[in-house]
Amino acid sequence: MSHFTLAASGLVIDAFQWLGGDLASYSMPPWIQNMQLTTPGDGTVCLPTYMGNMPANPTDWVARGPGGNVFIMPNVLFSALFAPTA
Repeated sequence: MSHFTLAASGLVIDAFQWLGGDLASYSMPPWIQNMQLTTPGDGTVCLPTYMGNMPANPTDWVARGPGGNVFIMPNVLFSALFAPTA
């Protein structure tokens, strides 16, 4: 599992980058393995978030905050806001 810190606040989240592909061959973190995930065949993965069922595009980050909420963030935004936690 990868941990990332929001520089402005010190908030630590768990996240992984979706790179597209087949769910069966993808290494998922434990916290997402019991979720209902679907791949519609266009490179995205759809997963339940606090805003409903949402697609993650290849290179998007799928993250879980401290309260357990799951959210999706584009790579450009995620990279600007979060840094890997040692």
